[in-house]
Amino acid sequence: MGLFNWLMQRSMRKEARRLAKGVGTLYSDSKSRNPNASEAEVIRKMAFDDERLAQIPESSRKRIEICCETVQGLCYMWALDVGRMKGLMNFRSLQFTHYMDKELEAQGFPPQLKEQKERILEVMELRIRGWDRISGD
Repeated sequence: MGLFNWLMQRSMRKEARRLAKGVGTLYSDSKSRNPNASEAEVIRKMAFDDERLAQIPESSRKRIEICCETVQGLCYMWALDVGRMKGLMNFRSLQFTHYMDKELEAQGFPPQLKEQKERILEVMELRIRGWDRISGD
């Protein structure tokens, strides 16, 4: 493995670990504030309140709603759309999703279904041929 590849993978793992730890706290807080909410609502309210979400254009709002169906999707969106992993090539973005999944599992979050991940990757424009091999699914 080349030095650049090693550094990139190390950076992705470190960011996934950082996000997973933060999400654990945010999820607990959101769950306690919204005890009767569905899982997707609890996840969405970790990042968006209803008033703010209503002001977002429909296409973006739909994307947010799909990504917030799972904790993993929210983390992908945070890291790949606005976070430190923004601008990665598709291959690297898919690698990052694998690291994110593993770190969230280590924090006690259940794994998402392959169909859920596929739906999230579709809306994020990352569902390319062979995505499941690249992301380890």
